[in-house]
Amino acid sequence: MQVAAAIGVTEQYYQKLEYGENLPGIENAWKLADHFGVSIDYLVGRSDER
Repeated sequence: MQVAAAIGVTEQYYQKLEYGENLPGIENAWKLADHFGVSIDYLVGRSDER
């Protein structure tokens, strides 16, 4: 998986994030937000503003 590699986590860990089985820590949330070009608030559904 490209996203897993881009943020430096295993594919298994990333799949658990996608399926809602795990929640990312703040560091991985920052990495995900940066990867997708959005704010953390947008990433977690607290804002409609990217």
